[in-house]
Formats: sequence, C-alpha cells, structure tokens
Amino acid sequence: MALENGATRLERDPLGEKRVPADALYGVQTLRALENFRISRQRIHPLFITAYAEVKKAAAETNMRTSGLDPEVGAAIVRAAEELIAGHHPTRSTSTRSRPVPARRTT
Repeated sequence: MALENGATRLERDPLGEKRVPADALYGVQTLRALENFRISRQRIHPLFITAYAEVKKAAAETNMRTSGLDPEVGAAIVRAAEELIAGHHPTRSTSTRSRPVPARRTT
C-alpha cells in the first residue's frame, strides 16, 4: 500500500538501495520478492497472524526475563505484538509480508 502522495523511504540490503512506500510495514527484501517472483495474493488467515504475534510476544517476554534480550528492544517487540493481537494491522498482506510487521513496528 502506498501513500497517495507517493512518499517513500530508502532502504538498503545486500543488493543495494530501493525505495519502499513510506507507510509499508514490510521492507526492501519483501518488495524485491514481490517484484521478482510470482507470489500468491492469497491472504493469511487472521488467526495465524494472532498466533504468530502471541508467540513473538511470549518469546520476547521470556528472553527479557532471562536477560537474553535488551529490555527496551523487548518492550518494543511486545508492543508491536500486542498491536497485531488487537487487530490494529489488518491481514491485507500476503505470507511474505507477515513476518516483517513486528520488526517494522519496533523501529
């Protein structure tokens, strides 16, 4: 999804730089995949997104308790997961886009 004004952000990966829609919750690697591969436009079931977020939240909480994760980073992951669990990010994305959402929300 792109903003009406066409705003983008510049992202980098090992292949170079690429502009990604500013409001996208995915990154440059997902954009490259969408451009280069025939990816199904089937949508992920909302319960899969919720389950994924619950696992990420539990992992972050556990790793913070065992000092395996910086508390500030862990808190950001927990907040992002809670947004997904609450349904704040509709599952309009394909399977390649679901994974980057929590990471994008923590930045």
